[in-house]
Amino acid sequence: MNSILIPVFNNSKLTKNILTQIKDFNGEIIVCDDGSTDETQEVLKQFSNIKVITNKTNLGFAKTCNNLYKESTGDKICFLNNDVKFTGRSIKELSNLFDLVKDNTLAGPTGGFVNPKTFNFEYHTDAINKKINYICGWCVVGTKITFDKFFVNSVGPFVEDFTTYFEDAFMGWQSLKLGVKFRIIRAPFSHIGRATSSTIDFKSLYTNAKAKFIEKVNNEFSEDELKRLTKRSGFE
Repeated sequence: MNSILIPVFNNSKLTKNILTQIKDFNGEIIVCDDGSTDETQEVLKQFSNIKVITNKTNLGFAKTCNNLYKESTGDKICFLNNDVKFTGRSIKELSNLFDLVKDNTLAGPTGGFVNPKTFNFEYHTDAINKKINYICGWCVVGTKITFDKFFVNSVGPFVEDFTTYFEDAFMGWQSLKLGVKFRIIRAPFSHIGRATSSTIDFKSLYTNAKAKFIEKVNNEFSEDELKRLTKRSGFE
């Protein structure tokens, strides 16, 4: 069994679009509505083949992903944003995505690089030979065995200190300590950049998350580990 886990907050049209495109997926689809105030609930009722869980209030991306993970039953899991488009020629390409995933690996179509010296975000990339230190959270795939490793001092694979933003970066940095590798893989999705963040207080959330990220990194990572974070790539 493979699981697709989709956290959503508003943007009901985008949610309807992606669920329509992947409705024939031969696996488990679970959506968590993180306190949406638009027509999201009405949209979700149109899809009988998905499991829906609902947060009464907005808990943020990390907690919502952890709630989804607790409900999942798949051996391989894909966390997927709702602001994406399915670009495959057939739904079979989605099943093939999971075939590329191995234990002890975080995989996805793009990775990113946060400078360990300045803590500034520098770029996203789909190149396997370019330096990255995390797999971008809009589409990250792994086995349950792999995600379970991230439960160290946490209630789920995502650290809930980060309500929104930097949760994927911190997971990527944690992977160094856990010996989990990166793999940039082809995936039948494209990301509609900032479609979700445009509906929230982006600047405030980002600034707060960055401050928490810097504090946690300074407390938990050695200078040697920070140096090693500059040498990773999308094909390990």
